[in-house]
Amino acid sequence: MNVSVSHIFDLVKSLSPSEKGYIKKYFNSSSKILISFNSLIDYVDSFSKASALESDKNANFSKLVILAEDFFSALLSALEKYHSSPQKEIRKHLNIIEIVVEKNLYAQAEKLIAKAKSLAEKTNDYHLYAELSDWEIALLGQKPPTEKLLKEFGHIFEKLVHNINKDPLIDTNA
Repeated sequence: MNVSVSHIFDLVKSLSPSEKGYIKKYFNSSSKILISFNSLIDYVDSFSKASALESDKNANFSKLVILAEDFFSALLSALEKYHSSPQKEIRKHLNIIEIVVEKNLYAQAEKLIAKAKSLAEKTNDYHLYAELSDWEIALLGQKPPTEKLLKEFGHIFEKLVHNINKDPLIDTNA
C-alpha cells in the first residue's frame, strides 16, 4: 500500500471526537510505537489543509513520512475495533474458520464454530448461524460415520430448523 501524507491527513480529519478519543486510548494501551502515534495524530490535526502539512519540513513531518504506512494501518485497525459489532466478530470468526480448515486444524475450527454460533444466537443472527452450521456439518462429514455422529447431525439440523423458524425474514409457511 502506498500511503501519502494527504491520505493520512484526510483520515485524521475525518475522525469524530469520540473516534479520536478511542484511538488515542487504544494507542496508549499498546506498544511504544503505537503510543508515539498519538503525537502524530495531534501533529496532523494541527493543520487546516493538507498542502500546509506537506510543506512543513520539521522532524514530525519526517517521522510521519517514514511511518506513513504503519501509522495509516494502525489508524484503520483502531477504527475497525471502534466500529466492531457482533456481526463483524462472527464474520471474522468465519474467515478464521475457513483458514484453519484449509490448514486441517479441525479441533480449532470446531471451537471457533461453537463460539461464533453462541454469539450468533445471542444476536439473533440466524443467517450467520446457518452459515456456521454449514461449516459444522462439513467438518462432521469428514469423520467416519458412527451412531454418535448421526445424533450430532440430527442435533445440528434440529437446532438449525429451530433458529430458522425464529427468523422473521423467513416465511416457513410458504
